Amino acid sequence: MEHTKEPWKLQDDGIFVSVVDGDDSMEIIPAMRSNQCLHDFRRIVACVNACSGIPTDELEVNEYEQYIIETGTQIGELRAQRNIAWKELKEIRATMNANPKKSTSDEVMRIVVQREELLDALKESRTTLERANEIGVNTVICDTIWHTPYETLFDFMDEAIAKAEAKHD
Repeated sequence: MEHTKEPWKLQDDGIFVSVVDGDDSMEIIPAMRSNQCLHDFRRIVACVNACSGIPTDELEVNEYEQYIIETGTQIGELRAQRNIAWKELKEIRATMNANPKKSTSDEVMRIVVQREELLDALKESRTTLERANEIGVNTVICDTIWHTPYETLFDFMDEAIAKAEAKHD
């Protein structure tokens, strides 16, 4: 005799298991009533549903035991990776002050556009200062305006532009 087809579902009362057939009719199977049996029966229901499509004879001879163990391990590893990825994504979104109503890709594009606008403004400012220095509008700006004791303003701007344009590996 073939077992009752999946999916099984333990009813809220813990006394019966419902099984939906292909035509959406429901069969009710009595479950056991003690507390320990309830925990056991929950596990049985989960196992029956997890093994859907695997013939019982093959399960009994443990042909799938290694597969099930490996799959369980892989699922655990994938869940751990997913949790790390979600945590990192939340941190990235917080760092970039992302709008919670916008997708991450939309917010990344916003930042990319903002970066390009700032880079263009910095380049234009540098060019304007350099041009003013060359033509001497009102006063001459020499390229030795010191940004720090060791770096000129033009050197500082050039370095900032180079960093912004650098490709990151």
